[in-house]
Amino acid sequence: MKHSLFITILLLSLMHQKAISQNDNSYKGNIFHVALGYGFQLPFADMKDLYGNNWNVSLELENQLPSNYLFGLEGQYLFGSVVNVDVLRRLRNANGDIYGNDQSIASIDLRERAFYIGAYIGKVLPISHSRSGIKLKLGAGYFQNWIRIQDNNNSVNQVFGEYEKGYDRLAFGIGINPFLGYQYISENKRINFYIGIDAMIGITKGRRDYQYDTMLPYKDDRLDGVAGIKAGWILPFFTTVHADELFY
Repeated sequence: MKHSLFITILLLSLMHQKAISQNDNSYKGNIFHVALGYGFQLPFADMKDLYGNNWNVSLELENQLPSNYLFGLEGQYLFGSVVNVDVLRRLRNANGDIYGNDQSIASIDLRERAFYIGAYIGKVLPISHSRSGIKLKLGAGYFQNWIRIQDNNNSVNQVFGEYEKGYDRLAFGIGINPFLGYQYISENKRINFYIGIDAMIGITKGRRDYQYDTMLPYKDDRLDGVAGIKAGWILPFFTTVHADELFY
């Protein structure tokens, strides 16, 4: 009886270890991530003179190798409601109002807009288990920022269509995107996210031949930057398991 119980426990133990081993082998394989991120950032360098704080949404397509090295593509869209320079000041009267085509006071706002598209490399340094831990990334690509003039009633001809380019402070150039944070891929493969410090450093240049408010070309060499906290939800695809075993 004792021998039978011992053999039964031994067999169950071996089966359990085999199941763990099979699961672990698939878990340590290649993982393809689709990640949606959202963040809040503060401006620095030349960008601080022009804009206030901004929000950020992003999409990442990433491959995490069994060695935990990362390769990916990323797109980010930045938007804010604070512009520190009143590029429409020459259109305002003594009271600070702008009149539209119908001679009524126009409803017009200035908004920050920017986007980044690039590629990156990185690595996850495991902490809790093989696929979760400190996440380091460094990316490079194209970065563009400008002032969006929001004429809510489309009533001011001076800022409509091509005229808007005479106020928008368009700048673009090389973008560098470092990230330091934490990535969690759950062992049941259902709860997967990242959170960390994300920054954007743009080596940009003004791209307008003329700005109406300054009556000068806008060709300034700029160092644009934002930094803040960003979190994202990861949709992982485990490519080393069978199709009927995929979790997302």
